[in-house]
Amino acid sequence: WILEPRGLAAFGNPREAPFERVRQKLPAASAPEPPGTDAPADDFAERLDSLRDLGHAISPGEVRQFLDLTRQGAGVWEPVAADGRIRVERHCNRALCGGVFVKLSARLPNVHSLAHAASCFLDFQDRAKWDKQVDGFRVLHNFSGNDLLYYRMHAPPLSHRDFIVLHTLFRHEDRRGVMFYSRSTEDTLAARTSAVRAQQYLLATEITEHPDGGICWTTTSAVDPRIPFLPKWIMNMLVPSEFRKWVDNVERRCFELKASGKGLPCAAFFELAGTVDASPCPLGEPVDFRTKDSTDAGPPSDGAAEANAAPCVADVEADCAVVSTVREGDCGRGFDGKRGEPAIEGPEGAISYGGCCGARP
Repeated sequence: WILEPRGLAAFGNPREAPFERVRQKLPAASAPEPPGTDAPADDFAERLDSLRDLGHAISPGEVRQFLDLTRQGAGVWEPVAADGRIRVERHCNRALCGGVFVKLSARLPNVHSLAHAASCFLDFQDRAKWDKQVDGFRVLHNFSGNDLLYYRMHAPPLSHRDFIVLHTLFRHEDRRGVMFYSRSTEDTLAARTSAVRAQQYLLATEITEHPDGGICWTTTSAVDPRIPFLPKWIMNMLVPSEFRKWVDNVERRCFELKASGKGLPCAAFFELAGTVDASPCPLGEPVDFRTKDSTDAGPPSDGAAEANAAPCVADVEADCAVVSTVREGDCGRGFDGKRGEPAIEGPEGAISYGGCCGARP
């Protein structure tokens, strides 16, 4: 996997310009990887649970450890449900990451376009047309290959849940797959609203071509919606049914995109299989992130209180880092919440994370 330094802009998502006070709070682009990035997978899961990395940008080392964790067998992931279309697994340690830590896999043998499948997850403008469970999506900044995202999720009849996360995007070296990995970051990077600020310990998806035809994906999700009165066992029980709904919706939208014949913003992301436009670093070596100034402008975030603050956005160029080789066959997804407007205004977008159980992202 190779880091895509443009982040979500590669899928046509506009980026807003945060004020200087927000930019100054971002994790440093040159910050070293947090301690423990070479530790065993169990230690990585415990580090996620402890939220020790909130002040760090997502690094290639962290994503490599995540991939190691997802490749663990029955001693770590126990099966919950499986049929010819989906597979649901749950982490054996019930105490980790809010108690809803799942790995979800699906295969769509009749969907043959990676661009169509990936757009269902990452093209927020298109997703707003058919997926209404999440709104207020904002791409606020990009640094070190990390996008700063704000979004709000619905879980009627409960209040909105909202998140402020770091999001990274990776393409497979032969362009036959896409992976995106995100987790919560410091709350202070987005103003509080009437929504309940929930915790995304981890949400990551790999979408690849299946060797027998069609596409497959795996989503690993550890999300705490902060609903104290709802037992975690109920949330886990809802995961398989919610995930099946999400798989059906993705397949339906892929068919609609194919029938429309319209071009997609991300089409070039998957073109020219076998052609790589940057020389990847060997796995595990430091990545030399270089920033450049940008003249991008964006709307103010906090009105009069920020009247004297100058907008500042940094586009990032990076020496691409190889994180892992692609896995054949597998899948996944995330969750959902309601109420309150984000403090930062800008173009609308939507993305779904399905119910309160981590079954859709």
